Amino acid sequence: FAGTQGHNTVMLGTYDQMLKGPRFIWWYWTKWKEASVKEDEEKVVITGKIPVFPQAGKNIQHQRKITKWKKQLVWEIEDELLNKPSALPMILRWHPSASGGRSLRWTVLDQEGNAVKAAQEDGWYSSYYGSREATKDIAFSTLGNKLITRIEWNE
Repeated sequence: FAGTQGHNTVMLGTYDQMLKGPRFIWWYWTKWKEASVKEDEEKVVITGKIPVFPQAGKNIQHQRKITKWKKQLVWEIEDELLNKPSALPMILRWHPSASGGRSLRWTVLDQEGNAVKAAQEDGWYSSYYGSREATKDIAFSTLGNKLITRIEWNE
């Protein structure tokens, strides 16, 4: 699971969020810039922002907002790349468990509200360190700078 591609997050083209160095070394470690948690009767909202992809351009930041609805089996995740070079695609990867027991419905929209089609490929899922199971990774790509994911559990 080395690199950004092995995690449930965004890539910028083929760039990792940090720069891979020799052997087990990573340069430009991500550091939090902003973070907050807000809660009301209906939902919990977590937001955060980190500087990323310094090897691809200046002042690129990944901003993520996660909304978990309390009375529904629904998550909404808004990913935005600020100061993204326009020529590089934003690629959002998800690694759902193949044995999760519930079917998931994925809806992903770009910044203009257009549906983004999923691409599937063989991948891996890990529920804890030192384990892995085969799964189908799901990737969504846009030349824009924002993707909004809605995940609903079908019972």
